[in-house]
Amino acid sequence: MTETLSGLKLIALCACLAEVHRESMPARILSALWKVYGFSEEYKPSLEQFSSLVKVCSGVLSASPFPEVHRRMMDLDLPIASPEGEGQERSEPADVAKALRGVFDITTEKHNRITVVGGSSCSFVAAISHWLFDLTTYVEDENGKVLFAPSIGECPIDPITAKVHVQYGSATTASMIDISSTSYGIGNIRDIIALDDERSLTLRSRVPWDLALSLVFGGIFLKLMKAPKLLGSLLGSIARVTLALAVGERDVGDCDRGDFIDFTEASYGHGFINSVSQTFPELSSSELRQHMEDAAATTFKVAYGQIQTDLDMLQYHSSKPRPVNLITMGGLNLEVFKFGMYLMFPIGIMYYFGTNLDERFAVAGYWPKAENSHKIPFERDEIKEEYKRLMQRQRYLEDLRRKREEREGVSRQQQDES
Repeated sequence: MTETLSGLKLIALCACLAEVHRESMPARILSALWKVYGFSEEYKPSLEQFSSLVKVCSGVLSASPFPEVHRRMMDLDLPIASPEGEGQERSEPADVAKALRGVFDITTEKHNRITVVGGSSCSFVAAISHWLFDLTTYVEDENGKVLFAPSIGECPIDPITAKVHVQYGSATTASMIDISSTSYGIGNIRDIIALDDERSLTLRSRVPWDLALSLVFGGIFLKLMKAPKLLGSLLGSIARVTLALAVGERDVGDCDRGDFIDFTEASYGHGFINSVSQTFPELSSSELRQHMEDAAATTFKVAYGQIQTDLDMLQYHSSKPRPVNLITMGGLNLEVFKFGMYLMFPIGIMYYFGTNLDERFAVAGYWPKAENSHKIPFERDEIKEEYKRLMQRQRYLEDLRRKREEREGVSRQQQDES
C-alpha cells in the first residue's frame, strides 16, 4: 500500500482510527465508509479483515503530534463514561463515516465547508481535518465556547470561514446539503443498537502524565482541586484507616481483619501519602500534602468517621453526585474508596488498591482468625448507630445476592433440562 498515494492515505486513516478508537470500532467505521461510498458489497472486506488492516497500521502515529491534536479537540466537560449512563463515547459508525465523507469531499472540492454536530466522536473528525488534511477547523462546545480556533496570519478563524465547523451537542441539526455547506449530525449509537460489550465504543487519547488527571477528568477534577482541605482530609483519613489495619492496631471498632490481606508500604499511612504526591504531580502541592498529614495524624475512629463526612461535602463539588455507603456486599470494603475512584482519579487509586478492597486490609498470619478477632465498640454514639445501619444494609445486600444466585442456578438447570 505504501507504493501508491491511495494506499498511503488509507494507512494514515487507519492509523488515526487506531489511535483514537478501541477494538472493533475502527473496523465498523471503515465498513460504514465503504457503504457510504457505494462500493460493491461483493468485494467488501469482512469486519475481521478491516480489523486486521487497522491493527497493522496501529502505532504508526504514536510519536506524532496527532495524539496531542486530538486531545486539544476534545470537550473535557462531557460526562465521564460509566456503566449506568452515557459518557465520552458511543457514536454510530455510520454517522462518523458520513462526516468523514464530508471531510474528504472538501479535499476534492465537492463541498466548500461542512458543519459537524454531535458528541465526543466529533473530536476525531476535527483532529484529522486539522492535522491530516490541513483544513481550517473551528471547534466549539454546545454553549458556543471556543475549544479550538487557529489563525491564518493575523486573521482569526470563525465558524463561517472555517472549512470544518465542529460543534458539540445533541445531534438534532437537520441535514442541510447545498453547493457551499453540508451539516452532519453524529448521533448516539444506543439509539440504534445495543451491544453486550461497549468497551469497543470508548474513545481514547494520549495525555502527558503531569497533566493526566485534569485532562482525563476535566471539570470534575478541577472542581475537586478547588477544595484542597476536603480532598486532603479524605486522602489522609484513608491513609490513617489503612495504617491501623495494616500494622494491627487493636482499637479499630468492629472491623474484622479476617478478610484483609496483602498490604504494601505504598498502600497505607505515610507510604500512601507519599505515593499520591510522587505518582501524580497534580496532587503534589504542599498545601494538599499538609492536609493529608493532618488527617493522618488523628485516631482511627476520627478518621473512619471523617471519610464519610468528607465525601458528603465533596459531592457538592461534583457535577454528578452519587450515593455513598461504607458497607457493600461481601463485607467491609470502604465503598467510599470506590466513590473516590470514580470521582477523582481511578487510574491511581485502583492501581494501589483495586476495585474491591476486601482482600487488601490484612497482614497474612499476623492477626488471629476472624472468629477470634478483637472487637471494641465505637465510643461515639452516632458512629455506632451509623455502623449498625450499614451492617443491616450489608445483610440486605447479601440476601439479594444469594437470591439472585439461586434464581440463576434454577434458570441454568431449566436450560440444561430443556
